[in-house]
Amino acid sequence: MRLNIPQQVTSRWNGLTLRQQLVISLWLCTIPISAAGSIIVVDEAYQYSKQTVRQDMAFRVATLAQVMNDRLRVSQSWLTQLTESPRLRSLNPASSAELLRSAKKAYPESDVSLYDNDGRLIASNADLPPPSTAQAAKDRRHATWFQQALKGKDTVELWQLNKSTSSMCLSQAEPIRQKNINIGVLQSCTPPEHVALSSGARALLKTEEKEAWLDLDQGVQTGWGILMLSNRGELLVLHKQGGAVTGYGKLTDPRLAKKSNWAELIQEVGKLPGIPTQSASKDYSIAALPLQSNFKLALVVDSGTVSRQTRLAILGNVAVDLLALLTSSFAIWHVSKPLLKPIDAVGEALRRISEGQFDIELPRSSNNDISQLFDHIQCSAIRLKDYVAETTRNAVNNAQISEAKRLQADFLIEHLPETDELEIAALCEPAYDIGADWYDVIELGTARVVVVADVCDKGIPSALYMSVFRSLLRLSLIKEWTNSGDCAASLGAAVSAVNLYMAETHGSTGMFATAFVGAYDPSKEQLSYVLAGQEPPLLRHAHHENSTAEAMQVSALNLSGPALGLFAQARFEIHCCPLRAGDLLLAYSDGLPDSRNPAGESFGKQRIEALLAGAGPDQCTARGLLECVRTAVDEHSNGAEQFDDLTLLALKRRETP
Repeated sequence: MRLNIPQQVTSRWNGLTLRQQLVISLWLCTIPISAAGSIIVVDEAYQYSKQTVRQDMAFRVATLAQVMNDRLRVSQSWLTQLTESPRLRSLNPASSAELLRSAKKAYPESDVSLYDNDGRLIASNADLPPPSTAQAAKDRRHATWFQQALKGKDTVELWQLNKSTSSMCLSQAEPIRQKNINIGVLQSCTPPEHVALSSGARALLKTEEKEAWLDLDQGVQTGWGILMLSNRGELLVLHKQGGAVTGYGKLTDPRLAKKSNWAELIQEVGKLPGIPTQSASKDYSIAALPLQSNFKLALVVDSGTVSRQTRLAILGNVAVDLLALLTSSFAIWHVSKPLLKPIDAVGEALRRISEGQFDIELPRSSNNDISQLFDHIQCSAIRLKDYVAETTRNAVNNAQISEAKRLQADFLIEHLPETDELEIAALCEPAYDIGADWYDVIELGTARVVVVADVCDKGIPSALYMSVFRSLLRLSLIKEWTNSGDCAASLGAAVSAVNLYMAETHGSTGMFATAFVGAYDPSKEQLSYVLAGQEPPLLRHAHHENSTAEAMQVSALNLSGPALGLFAQARFEIHCCPLRAGDLLLAYSDGLPDSRNPAGESFGKQRIEALLAGAGPDQCTARGLLECVRTAVDEHSNGAEQFDDLTLLALKRRETP
């Protein structure tokens, strides 16, 4: 009778020697476990690498933006100093030209020109001066930089100084005033290649790899790139130098730029909002910041460069596992035979260890291999004893973490101080045991201050900084309100004080917090707020007798400044908006738009706006809106693990009966 397959396998297995069985068992057990472990480790390594690259990109682009802004401010200050000269204020061509030639020695890279209020050229130190035709004067008169200068506003714009050449320059301007009356405009034009060189873009990345720089014109699609994109679609490639910065003039023509190899990146950067943000497409990761009012500064890197370290880690992990497996197989083959004799002694020792008796004494053996085996077993018993002790200590640590979670929950106000005019509701759900988001509601007389904030990263370190941020902000608000009694002034002073303290005291840690702080003053029926790097809250406008286009619309609040704790000298603009009866405000942390479903799709800002705009009568209350949003997030996530801390706060001005 023919044996079936299981019987044949058993028969062949029993025919092998014990050493063969040990080696084969090692391979059968190790390979699947190693493969599964490698997959988990590599995935974690990739996620960590991607997160590290994003954080590094955000820091680098913020650093470069600071350098660029400082350089533009220095250039603007230099122009301001020149406008104070009586020789320029006279608008005398000869004396003005002499002064501008002297200025050329101090700033040889910039061409400076003087115009009257009608755009007519008075004097210039440029090798090829601007044209003096009536059409040229008209073009200058209608240019944004010229009009903004007459209004006393700083602006930066790409400008073609002379039509006879295709070269563009970065234009800045200052008004010439006499007795507070504008009589002319002083303009400086700096070549883009000098801007790229002086920006320190290449030094910022400090890389010497041959393919480290993107060069799409040459077909190099891997590496890093630093771009400066205007609102009109003009592009400067700051990591390149010479004429290549502008694609030899092509990239500063929006029509040609859209047809260039840089068109995809131009489109991706152009779609980013005018706030500090990050984006990832199939091919590139992008970190962008607004630069002045007309430009965005973007740091880009291709996906292959981001995952390069992960690929190397995969190969290294496979090589190490294979080497370990081969080494183990060789060792088992050679030492397994002596292991057969002391089985009884070893079995008894293992039984005692399994029962928790780690203080064992094995007999001495004249055989060196057996003696080493006994030593290993006793060493394992000691290590297991240490492991049990460590597990006990970990249990204590977990209990302490649970207590910290309870204490952190006490930070969140359970009974929100609503008023006859205001209805307030909030929730906070951390992704881990301890979160870094928080909300707060503070009573300042008859006014109410609401806070939604998020410390960077997640977990225990961020939670510690959250407690510092929260306590410092709450105490500063109460102190400033006590001193001034003015909501808007208290917000600005408190936020600036918190930012200054955290940047100067804890700036080296790299920790920062985004925050929305808003105060409703019933005497003025308006909401004063500061939005520091936080997701812009949405305001749903209710129907009013005098409202037309604004009725039932949803609008986002305006950004006031960067995140708290990044820059000690940061300035935060205080915004105000009316809060009428029936208006409904939704403030949230980035955990809401970033909520993911099992396919990795984000909840997104469009869904939030649609929920707020389409809320029915039962959902147009603070609590009703939060329930509506929470239900929508649960349906979207469909059981997927929570991606980030989620904090929501709804504020509604009650409608008068």
